[in-house]
Amino acid sequence: MEKSNYLNLLNERFKRHFQVKSNQLILGEDIDIYARYSETTGRTFITQKDIIDKFEVNEYCFIKTLEGVNLDTLQSFTEFLKLLTVDFVKPHKEHRSTNITGVLVCEESVGKDIELFVKRFKYSKYYKFYLQGYSDIRLIVVDLTNKIAMANKKGEVVKKVYLPTP
Repeated sequence: MEKSNYLNLLNERFKRHFQVKSNQLILGEDIDIYARYSETTGRTFITQKDIIDKFEVNEYCFIKTLEGVNLDTLQSFTEFLKLLTVDFVKPHKEHRSTNITGVLVCEESVGKDIELFVKRFKYSKYYKFYLQGYSDIRLIVVDLTNKIAMANKKGEVVKKVYLPTP
């Protein structure tokens, strides 16, 4: 599958629930697709005005395409994702969770060392002992040549969305 076809496929999948922007410059990185989702829900007692509590859930997706990937580019991308937790996550008493999904799309085959790095990668950050929620990073690498996607443990939940099949 070609890179442009794959990005169009992801745009179609995202636009139903996410706010999608293309070709963004975020913290000095060129991002091909930036998608944002936010939801605030709450519990009420008897009427809508009797609110017991509310919580907010956010998800940010950053999709970047490369010709090929090596360990250095993957490590710099994960450092970029860690910086995003500082800029994009705004903890407060109603914040529950924020998921930051970083997707690297490669046009060339991906080696076993990359797959091993992705599987072992994990990053979570907790705010005020969970009282103001937490954030997780999901890391996904998509190999367009072999039509596979590999993800870390947190990313396994959404890996199916990023498979390069229509």
